[in-house]
Amino acid sequence: SDEQKKLAEWRSHNSPGIPHAMLGRTNAMGVMLQIYTRVTNTKALRYFMDPEAAIAWVKRFDQQ
Repeated sequence: SDEQKKLAEWRSHNSPGIPHAMLGRTNAMGVMLQIYTRVTNTKALRYFMDPEAAIAWVKRFDQQ
């Protein structure tokens, strides 16, 4: 799908060790990202629909 291609391209340009909170508006994108993170065993990438939750997650990730 187009969203899957965009996600793969985005990940190729971003370091996997840095936390990345992706914001979106659809549950479908969140499910696709969840599958991607499981397959690639990526711990530094999460999908959020709430910007405040995304910021809190990035802050907690940096403290780990």
